[in-house]
Amino acid sequence: TVSACEQGNCWERAFILAQYMETQHLSHSLVSYTSYISACDKGSQWLLALSLICTLAHIRMEPEVIHFNAAVSGSANSQHWSVSLGMLQYMCLRRINPNGVTEQPVLTACGRCSRQMC
Repeated sequence: TVSACEQGNCWERAFILAQYMETQHLSHSLVSYTSYISACDKGSQWLLALSLICTLAHIRMEPEVIHFNAAVSGSANSQHWSVSLGMLQYMCLRRINPNGVTEQPVLTACGRCSRQMC
């Protein structure tokens, strides 16, 4: 199941399962997407997590702050702070309020970047 992939840190299987369900036109729930995205985050696959967030918008499901937390954290930790800032901006445009879990990795990454003169 999707939650087993998330708990077992099997992001590849979670992503394949998400793609399979999409190609078979099987319905997803917001909860299953949360598990897909979380599995990608745990596997340090923030770009795949971001791709799944885009898929949510494409299939007319509204992403929530928890979905962005995983992608923002992963991109910030991978020193892609500009992507994280872009996601925060997108969240604001969509009226999705970031929380401390969303903001802290970005602040840390920006602080690290300024120390390294990025």
